[in-house]
Amino acid sequence: MSGHLEIEKKYQIEEVPHDFLQTHFQFVHEKRVLDRYFDTPTGDWYQKGIFIRIRNDKSLDIKFNPDHLGQTNVTDHISCHEYNFSEPFGEREVENLKVLEKHIGINIFGVLNFESFLEKNQLELLLEIDKVRTTYENGTFTIVIDDIQNLGRFLEVEYAGPSDVSTDRVVKQIDELMVDVPAKLLTSGSFEMCLRQANFDLYSKGKYLLEEETNLDRA
Repeated sequence: MSGHLEIEKKYQIEEVPHDFLQTHFQFVHEKRVLDRYFDTPTGDWYQKGIFIRIRNDKSLDIKFNPDHLGQTNVTDHISCHEYNFSEPFGEREVENLKVLEKHIGINIFGVLNFESFLEKNQLELLLEIDKVRTTYENGTFTIVIDDIQNLGRFLEVEYAGPSDVSTDRVVKQIDELMVDVPAKLLTSGSFEMCLRQANFDLYSKGKYLLEEETNLDRA
């Protein structure tokens, strides 16, 4: 597989940990982010652990953990491979589409842009998440804090880099970094949390549920 590797841990927080951020990170920016997630009418890609979104109408992103494809009893939502596409599709986009055709079976015949990709794969708008995102960096990790209306405040600590990095070592570093931060560790991301609120039946069929709900019937 190609695509860059993301390792991230997700938390729900009540208050922004200003002292922690000022000590360990530098403020980058605050901006509005509009994520539109697409899927088949029955959420087939989501149920496979594959997330397809368009961010701010500028980037088509496809994210999944290749080790979890075909698996039903996964317990972590920490790492994934991410493929990003911008318009117009060039040589890099075409090569990555071919990789995705091989590994997850997307339809790439005649795909030239976001619109044709959605049409060829019979994708419809599943969920829209409009949030205010504040970003901090320290050279190794990125922290994003998302304020999502009617849902709450979420914090992600993210590493992005080559796929040969030790995931266990990175996760240990994140745990050490966050040890004194008042935050609830999540086994689901903010997308799943939004889907849980909007369509609990579909949410319950996904791979990455909240820890207290992992015994839900996924039939």
